[in-house]
Amino acid sequence: IGLNAAGSGYIRHPGGMDTGIGIQGGSSSGPTGTIIGTNSDGAYDGDEGNLISGNSNSGIWLAGQQGTLIAGNTIGLSAPGAKGSAKVPNGGSGIWINTTSAIPPASPVWIGTNGDDISDAFERNTISGNDGDGIKIEDGGEHTIAGNFIGLDFDGSNSNLGNGANGIYLTATAATMTLIGTNGDGVY
Repeated sequence: IGLNAAGSGYIRHPGGMDTGIGIQGGSSSGPTGTIIGTNSDGAYDGDEGNLISGNSNSGIWLAGQQGTLIAGNTIGLSAPGAKGSAKVPNGGSGIWINTTSAIPPASPVWIGTNGDDISDAFERNTISGNDGDGIKIEDGGEHTIAGNFIGLDFDGSNSNLGNGANGIYLTATAATMTLIGTNGDGVY
């Protein structure tokens, strides 16, 4: 989404400013249970992710939605076979959850693996090379961010692919009961 057929360079939308995937709710309710990437059912999960790079705004932008899963996507890099792990940045954040004006606010959003031992490696998002933050969450709460590669390539070996700002940026209200990493129960 935003790249040429080879996955090596961007193609700008004719209208100029573009976001890879944008989902916005209405004034009193929003989409519920949206899945962006793999559904983590154990069938073809490695083939279900999206390559979202080269957009002039954010790769994924959400506002006013409920219960979204973002898993198994590559955001801000070229396709693995195109140039390896080259930056093809989105102009904003890789994932931007902008809910400051949304009613209801976006909650909860799950970004990455659920740690249930079913396709966990395929649920990882690789979020690198974007011009803004890797993940930016401005409101809501009870989000989970787990098992992602942020600022790395697909296999975690190249650390020269950082995002232009923070890896993860949360406002004070977004940090309320938001889990980053595991819950410390020794299971991952």
